[in-house]
Amino acid sequence: MWKNYRWGLAIALVASFATNIISTEAIANGIPARWAAKRYKVPSLGSPVRREAAATRGNCVTDLPIALTPLEGIAVTTTAYPTFYLRVPAIPTNSPVPLEFTLKDGNKTVYQAKFQLAGKRRIIALSLPATGILPPLEIDRDYRWSSSIQCSNDSEEAVNLVTNSIIRRVAPDAALTAKLEAVSASSSTATKPEIYAEAEIWQDALTELVNLRRLQPTNPQVAAQWQTLLKSADLGTVVNDPLP
Repeated sequence: MWKNYRWGLAIALVASFATNIISTEAIANGIPARWAAKRYKVPSLGSPVRREAAATRGNCVTDLPIALTPLEGIAVTTTAYPTFYLRVPAIPTNSPVPLEFTLKDGNKTVYQAKFQLAGKRRIIALSLPATGILPPLEIDRDYRWSSSIQCSNDSEEAVNLVTNSIIRRVAPDAALTAKLEAVSASSSTATKPEIYAEAEIWQDALTELVNLRRLQPTNPQVAAQWQTLLKSADLGTVVNDPLP
C-alpha cells in the first residue's frame, strides 16, 4: 500500500509540474520565444551598437549597465516620445556617480539629460519630455540613444561605462491599430504586449509590460510575459531586477 501511495504521489507531482509549465507557456504564448526582427533591420550609422557596457580592467561596479533592447541593438516604437530602460549597477548611496542620457539624430544631439546615480542594482526609466521643448521623433527615422556612467576604478582612473542603441519610430498600420482598438474595447483576449511583440514593436511591448508589472505585480500572466519577452532577447539576467 505504501509503495502504491508513493507512486501515486510521484505521478501527481509530475502532473502538477507539467501543468505549471503548460500554463506558464500558454499565458505568454503571444510573446516569441526568440526575438527576431525580420521587418526592421539595423541601419549603418557609423559606430556599432553596444547594449551592454564593455568591461574594463579594475571595474568600479560589480554589474555592467545594460540597455533593454533586442540583441541586434535596434528597437521600434510607435510613440513620439518613448521611454527607454536601462539596468544600472549598484552604486553606494554615499558615493553617487554621474549618468548621462543622450539622444542623437546623426551627429546632432537632440536631447541630453544628466543625473546623479546611486542605490541598488535596478532598472531605470529614461523618458523624453513631451512638453514642447523637444520635437517628436520623426517617423521612419533612426536615432541613437546612449547612456554613460562615469566612475573610478581601483587605481582612481575615470571609467566611462557606455551603452548605445538605436530607436526607430514607425507609423502603426491598419492591422495593428485594429488589434489595439479591440483590446481597448475588451473584444479581444490578446494583450497589448502580445500585439506589439507580434508586430515587432519592441519598445512599446516593453513599456506596456513595465506598466503592467507596476500595476499588477502578482499577476502570473504579466509575470510570464515579462519573463518571456526579456529572455527572448537574451536579457534573462534582468528579469528579477526592481522596476522604476
